[in-house]
Amino acid sequence: MNSWRFFVPCERDEELVKGERKRFLKGVAATERLDKHEEEMVLSGMDFGPYLDSGHLNWDHMKGPQYILGKPVEAKIVSDGSALRKGISGPAFWHLCELYDTEPGRAAWDLMKAEKDDPNRNHGFSVEGAIHQTKGVKLLKTRVDDVALTPKPANVDTFAELVKSLSTQSASALQLQQIDDNQDPGERAKQALTGVPLDEILWGKCDNGCYDKHGRFVKGARSAYLHLVKCHGHDEDEAYKFVKNLAKCGIF
Repeated sequence: MNSWRFFVPCERDEELVKGERKRFLKGVAATERLDKHEEEMVLSGMDFGPYLDSGHLNWDHMKGPQYILGKPVEAKIVSDGSALRKGISGPAFWHLCELYDTEPGRAAWDLMKAEKDDPNRNHGFSVEGAIHQTKGVKLLKTRVDDVALTPKPANVDTFAELVKSLSTQSASALQLQQIDDNQDPGERAKQALTGVPLDEILWGKCDNGCYDKHGRFVKGARSAYLHLVKCHGHDEDEAYKFVKNLAKCGIF
């Protein structure tokens, strides 16, 4: 049986992904902790359907198109917030947002990247909407229309963090071992792919025609790179390294 290996150059091309970048933020936007406004939201009475249907992520409760950062992709009430972050007690309102490829969206992403390792400058979320029913300090029934990314959230449980990958696998799954170019192709492939669920990472959902019905990427390594970035939301640098290593191994 013949074994064909194609070594495809995979040089980084900024124009290749111009306008196609996907940047995501995730985190907790509300819990049942008493906040700085002396209010406690009851999450079982929260309606966040309007937020998912037509809401936006904005910057620090500011109004106007210049402050719109992105839109929600997914949202849910998690029964045990401690599973999301230590110190959260009880349920939590978790959401995932896609930042628009606009000046405000890119600025928010760059700011989050710049301050992600600074514990004194952590960002959080804050919900916006309507209060329908209260009992004392408890907000029994509420509606969420939008969510704000803010440096000073009223609820100290809330947090926002960067997302590098929307794959069910962790972002580290793309971080392959260093490849020794002096090894034969078979050994390189074995070294690179050990423990990596390639079928789950490299293929999967595709709305952009990156590969054909036989699983062949239409433009080789370039299509694979676009598929990881555009269709799966992987970090560009990680996707580039991943595809480059696979090309070295003769996958394409």
